[in-house]
Amino acid sequence: MSRKPKPVHRRGADVDMTPMVDVTFLLLIFFMVTASFHLQKSIEVPSQQSDVGNRIDHKELANINVQVDQFGAFFVMTPDWELETPGKQNLIVALKQAQVESSDAAQMSVQVHELAKLKSLVDVLDAGATAGMANIQIKQFDHL
Repeated sequence: MSRKPKPVHRRGADVDMTPMVDVTFLLLIFFMVTASFHLQKSIEVPSQQSDVGNRIDHKELANINVQVDQFGAFFVMTPDWELETPGKQNLIVALKQAQVESSDAAQMSVQVHELAKLKSLVDVLDAGATAGMANIQIKQFDHL
């Protein structure tokens, strides 16, 4: 008497998911590495639509003018004096001094060179806010 072995019935086939997870992570890493990210390095400022030259005759203006060149240097102009400031802290001091000396100088006009870095513009805006400027106007220029 020979007995035949009973067939073993499986409830369900077990599928190993490890290779599929590995492939998914490899694809994810591939797309993350090959994707190109575009960082915004500057903001566009609309160009001035008037025929006035780039140099301002600041004797006619009652506000404080700040020019930022392409290298990030700050040049503060008031009706009474002009001063080049080497950094943000010195710019704050110069703006406070200009505001104290001019009774109606609550306005600040900022001229930014088109090649200036965004950080320089932000520094001027921060310095103006710290100095208590009520109205800040921004203009762009290509050359002095």
